Amino acid sequence: MSENETRQQLRSRAKRIGAFLNKKYPDPKVALDFSNPLQLLIATILSGVVVDTHVRRVSQRLGLATTDDPEKIEVELMELLPQDDWYLFGNLLVWHGRKTCDARKPDCLNCPIQKLCPSAEEFMKLKK
Repeated sequence: MSENETRQQLRSRAKRIGAFLNKKYPDPKVALDFSNPLQLLIATILSGVVVDTHVRRVSQRLGLATTDDPEKIEVELMELLPQDDWYLFGNLLVWHGRKTCDARKPDCLNCPIQKLCPSAEEFMKLKK
C-alpha cells in the first residue's frame, strides 16, 4: 500500500476487484478445489478469509496486503471487506491466482483487473 493510499481507497479497490473477478470466474461454491479441505471447512464455519498461496500472492500483487504472514493477510483483507464478502473474495483470489495471476508467469495482458493492479505494469515490462 502506498503512503498516499487511504483505507477508503483500498476498500474501493477491493470492491472493484471482487466485482471484476466475480464476472470472470465460475461460482467458487460449486467448483472449489482446495488442497486442504479442513482449511475450507474452518473458513466456512468461522466466516473468515482463507489465505492460501494464491490469495497470499495475489493480494500482495494487488496492494491489498503488506505482509507475508497468512494470518496477518487474513486480518488485512477482513478489515477491507464487509464480512459477507470474505468467503467469496478469498475464493475469487484463489481462482484468479490459478487461472491468470500465476506465480512465475502472470498473464497481465489478459487480466480482467489489470487496470486495478499496481504490479501489472512491472510484470509487463519484464515480458518485453
